[in-house]
Order: sequence, then structure tokens, then C-alpha cells
Amino acid sequence: MRPMLVLSLLIGVASSRFFMDRAPTSFFANGTLSCQLKKPWCFNVQMYEDDFSFEFANDVVASYGTRCTRFENHQYELTGNQFGDGLWNDDYEINISITHNCTISGKKRRFRRVPQIVAVETP
Repeated sequence: MRPMLVLSLLIGVASSRFFMDRAPTSFFANGTLSCQLKKPWCFNVQMYEDDFSFEFANDVVASYGTRCTRFENHQYELTGNQFGDGLWNDDYEINISITHNCTISGKKRRFRRVPQIVAVETP
């Protein structure tokens, strides 16, 4: 058990050093969300970098936070930075996730969009 802990710590230190040496890559996204139900509604928008398809491992690049409005349209803007994607991975898998309750029942719905896969370094 002890060798596994030491190995995990060494990998963590090595990967941290790997990320600290990289220049930041900036990301920007904006858009307009619409709800035509003529009632107050809430939403949350997040931009994240997808890691291994495990949601708990994803890096949040930017978050608009939870907002509520009574208007039909609401604009959002996200700006954030990443310092590399990880060991043995040369692409950013940028996703945008929107959770909202613009439904007849008021239940939350979530969808995500993969706008683009971006190379970490330009050849």
C-alpha cells in the first residue's frame, strides 16, 4: 500500500510541474439562451475541458454561474484559461454544458455541446 501512495505522489508532482511550465491557452464563448414559456426560468452555463469522459475529472475553464430571469432571452459570455491538457494528451476537448429549467414541468434539463477540439501546441 505504501509504494502505491509514494508512486501516486510522484506522478502528481511530475504532472503538476508539467502544467506549470506551459503558457496559458485562452478560450472564449458567448451566446443567447431563450425560453419561450413566458415564465421565470433559471440556467447555469459552464465551459469545461473533458478529461477521460469522467465528469469528476473535468477541468472547469469558465462558469457563468446560475442565473434566473423572467425575460425570454439572456446572453452569456465565458472566458477562461487552461495550462495544458494532461500527460500524453495533445488536444483540448472543450465542452459547454447548460443546465436549465425551461420546461413545462419546471424539471431541470442538461445538455452539452462540443464546439471544437483544439490542439495544445501548434505544429
